[in-house]
Amino acid sequence: MGKLGRAVHPRVVALAALLVTACGGSEDAGLAPVEPRDDGSPSASNDASARDAAFPADATTAPDASAPRDDAGLLDAGVTDSASGDANAIDAGPLDAATRDSGAADAGARDAGAPDTGVPDAAAPPGGDLGCGTSVSYTRIGHNITTSDVTGAAFAPDGSFALTVARDGTVMRYRSQERDLALVGKPASTSFSALRFLASGDAVLGGACASGSGSSATTLPCLYRYASATGALTRISPGQTVSGAGFAGLAVNAAGTSVLGASFASNVLYLYGYDAVAGTLAYAAGFGTTTGPTGVAWGRLNARDVALVSGGMNGSEIVLYDPSAPQATRMLRVNSSYSNLGAVAARPGAEEFFLCDGSRNLVRYDGVLTAVQSPFYACNGVAFSSDGASALFVGRPRGTPLLGSVALYRGARGSFAAANVTDVSVPSFSANPYQADTNAHLLGAAWRPGACEGLVVGARGNGPNLYGMVLRFALP
Repeated sequence: MGKLGRAVHPRVVALAALLVTACGGSEDAGLAPVEPRDDGSPSASNDASARDAAFPADATTAPDASAPRDDAGLLDAGVTDSASGDANAIDAGPLDAATRDSGAADAGARDAGAPDTGVPDAAAPPGGDLGCGTSVSYTRIGHNITTSDVTGAAFAPDGSFALTVARDGTVMRYRSQERDLALVGKPASTSFSALRFLASGDAVLGGACASGSGSSATTLPCLYRYASATGALTRISPGQTVSGAGFAGLAVNAAGTSVLGASFASNVLYLYGYDAVAGTLAYAAGFGTTTGPTGVAWGRLNARDVALVSGGMNGSEIVLYDPSAPQATRMLRVNSSYSNLGAVAARPGAEEFFLCDGSRNLVRYDGVLTAVQSPFYACNGVAFSSDGASALFVGRPRGTPLLGSVALYRGARGSFAAANVTDVSVPSFSANPYQADTNAHLLGAAWRPGACEGLVVGARGNGPNLYGMVLRFALP
């Protein structure tokens, strides 16, 4: 398949928007101009133009191959371009905190992971198959807390609550039994794009933070830690220069003790590891590419702990990170022929990763890439249930009447066929209580551990809807 779209993926619009705001500069090719919303936060108020270029609303229309490509390096934090090519790795050694073994072939397969459920990526699925059905119901969780796009969600390991993050830095707490939302905090000059829970019950939140002022203003990758005992948010001191314009994806290791973050600048993909026990952030690896990341997930391949990075900014890229491999091959390009890729997820209990793109491809990687057709274009990400038997793909609304695009995968490990996929889109998405338009992208999902329910989060859009989208989904 050829490259069909090279526009900016909606999951990374926020990072570019915050950079333009901090620098006081003009918009770049393919990116929406930044204007403050009524809450005064930096956000891409014209997100529709960037999304429309990359992802058509009509599921019967192919993406525009002439969509603008941002080759000017907008997400540039002043880092010199020092790598290019498939195996041009820039590495300071393996990330010990995120690696559990030497990857010996006879070690036996361990469980892969579910980075979107809020539990450690490679945790064993609890209790076997949950028996979730193939129909999905949705309930909007009302709030008046943020008018910004809600970009991510994750559940605490015990499933009692979840956190959501937004482009304007808003963090909300969702109580699973009460099914309500409350404000946790809103760090200034911060745009969040991802979060993951640790085994301790604390969470790590990642995104971009403004740095400097005037002509020296820029954005940098930043992490915050949520303390479950107190509910406090504390910025994590990097202790070093961190390259990139923001963390576009986070993954937690199997032990739930460290987090891997992906950032991008000057045609280099950077990986950093946060050791939650020691409280330190360390450079892990770098890779030359023109495509920015949209997600990262820890999992297993060939009985080795590996991470897969999905790229959807300025095109498409799938990069494999194997910390136990020799330095020259520690980061390798898997594929760059799909359209703009959404966030990646690793499947619990299997050596498989799932991805999706902007050209109706749902993709599995188990050492070999397999694709089946999606019910919709413009897929933004995927999340697995804790048993690994079900997954939700979410994307851009489409059709008349408007549907909130969601696809359900249900099947045994090792199975991946069109028959495993069902269109379970949100009906009447433009009507109450959603009041959405085609720009109200569904950006992510999270399953409650041990349950056939969870959250779908998304953009406010440009229609009558006033607040960032948070939906509860449930399967019988």
